Amino acid sequence: MEEVKEEKENVVSNKEGTDIKNESKISKKTENKKTVSLEEKYEESLQKIKKLQEDILSTIADGENYKKQVNKSCQNYITSTFESFFLAFFPLFDDCHRIQKEEITSIDTLKKGLDLIYQNFLKAFERVGIIPLAVSIGDSLDTKKHEAIAEVKVKNEEEDGKVVEVISQGWKMNEKVLKVAQVVIGNYK
Repeated sequence: MEEVKEEKENVVSNKEGTDIKNESKISKKTENKKTVSLEEKYEESLQKIKKLQEDILSTIADGENYKKQVNKSCQNYITSTFESFFLAFFPLFDDCHRIQKEEITSIDTLKKGLDLIYQNFLKAFERVGIIPLAVSIGDSLDTKKHEAIAEVKVKNEEEDGKVVEVISQGWKMNEKVLKVAQVVIGNYK
């Protein structure tokens, strides 16, 4: 009977008439659930962080691999371009070698050999996409494709500021001027 008495003394009613003892048990269960829930959320967060770290490392590795691949492709392109360029000039070298071995007996033979070399130079340039700039006597000075290296007095006013002589050929590749033509310009004064 004493036990029952003690139990009755421990049970106190609150304003709504529910047992505080029962509320205490419910509160402990809720706390346990909250603790478990927070631990689960913590573990989930750790897993998400780990996954993000792996994704970042994977992305960095992919970037490094892409960089290596691009560098290798560029190097292959450059090598291929140089090979194409030099292959275009081998026939020219062969012509020079043949002329060197030949015994030059006349100026005409020498001139024919030089003409052959010149024509092969033009062909080699064309094979790699390099073509001469169109520069003619009478053209107006255009600083994008002409370099005036001298001026000469001219008798006609129409020749003033015009090309009167081409000293060296200009060249372009894919519409980009590689070398401007060196020209002499007329000056009427």
